[in-house]
Amino acid sequence: MGQVRAALRALALTDPRPDAVLAGLDRLVDSLGTETGTHELFVTVVFGVIDADRELLTLASAGHPAPLVRRCAPGGEPVAEYVDVPPGAPLGLGCAPRTATVRFAPGDTLLLFSDGVVERRRLGLTAGLDGLAAAVAGAASGDPRALCAVATAAVEGATEDDVAVLAVEHALMPSRSASMEVPAEPTAPSRVRHWMTAQLTDWQVPESVVGAAVLCTSELTTNALLHAGTAARVDIDLSPERLLVSVADSGTRGTVTRPQTDTLSSRGRGLGLIEQLSDAWGTDPTVRGSTVWFEILIPPA
Repeated sequence: MGQVRAALRALALTDPRPDAVLAGLDRLVDSLGTETGTHELFVTVVFGVIDADRELLTLASAGHPAPLVRRCAPGGEPVAEYVDVPPGAPLGLGCAPRTATVRFAPGDTLLLFSDGVVERRRLGLTAGLDGLAAAVAGAASGDPRALCAVATAAVEGATEDDVAVLAVEHALMPSRSASMEVPAEPTAPSRVRHWMTAQLTDWQVPESVVGAAVLCTSELTTNALLHAGTAARVDIDLSPERLLVSVADSGTRGTVTRPQTDTLSSRGRGLGLIEQLSDAWGTDPTVRGSTVWFEILIPPA
């Protein structure tokens, strides 16, 4: 899979047309099967290109479930519809991909998923697909991270296959972003609190969100300075539906896991506080250091 991912990136940079990319990947997977003597090697994939200016989405599939598009016109009820893309054979089995182009307008969200999201024992595939579409259409918003959470829980029962989801939103309004470099000094958390309060207030973020976000960011900044011992960077990104905050350091702490959350804070509260005050949080380790992020949904006006 690592070879296929690397090849996909290279092919897409050369010629991003979805059918051309999948045709090249089919040849690669076929050659890998020949080299290893494995004649049952195959890969399913769906690949697409978004043209935001023309509001178009072009897709090609190699044996993969058809993606969903959640459409939400201003003033209308959301609907979720599967893209009518020719399925094609999986890569390595003589894939002859064909493309489908559909409208992808502001307010729409594309959801791609693996079959483990909809397949269950003693449940027909059609029922799983219908359940996913209903859950996506009924979601409170088209925010990508929230929609991924809805999708993974849409079909009841345990899955016996891999579960992977990817959501891409064509936002109605561009998000607003700001960042701050945090020096490795004792006054840094206080400076971050003042900067973030002023920035979010200027953006007219609700007071309840400002308070929770400032407290969580102060905790993460303190943790970065104490446990990584290096300067940090705070990034905030505000969309109409959510506030995303990340704190990155360049220390050697490594991955933050939930069993560690009670020991990382100087005041003993740890990341358990972030878990309570935010709607989602996580960590992204890098070669040197790590990034911890959290997300708070913006309440409807």
